[in-house]
Amino acid sequence: MNNWREDAAAAAATGKYDIALDMISTRGDLSPNDLVFKGRCIQLSSGGSGREIEDAAAAFCEALALDQNYIPALIELGWLYLSVFDDPERAKQYFDRAIDVVTQNALEAFRGAAQCAEEIAGVEARAEVVKRALLLISAGDLDDSSARKSGS
Repeated sequence: MNNWREDAAAAAATGKYDIALDMISTRGDLSPNDLVFKGRCIQLSSGGSGREIEDAAAAFCEALALDQNYIPALIELGWLYLSVFDDPERAKQYFDRAIDVVTQNALEAFRGAAQCAEEIAGVEARAEVVKRALLLISAGDLDDSSARKSGS
């Protein structure tokens, strides 16, 4: 393989997290996805290389510095603070941010799908898309983030 990302992923897939981390550590051009991968590898590594769990948190935070709405980093930090640092209040902040981003993206996707459905097949088709969105909202699976923020 000539792609370091593929090489690192292959090493991690076989449980060689320290080798994957060594490959990542030589790079300076890490994307948010690379940084989340790095944080996950740190968590799963033997720790014998001097990497600490705080380094995983730092990698996730660095991903957020590049993209403040990067959902995988928000979720990883949520789980890290909940399960490792035993800080459910801080974990909830990360999970809530992830939910806000997902909600806004889902709402925008439903708006776009509804418009497409109407242009392709008419108002009835748009109504079916809106109905799907309303079913999710009524089930509590999708909610307007502004309503949740006002209750926090």
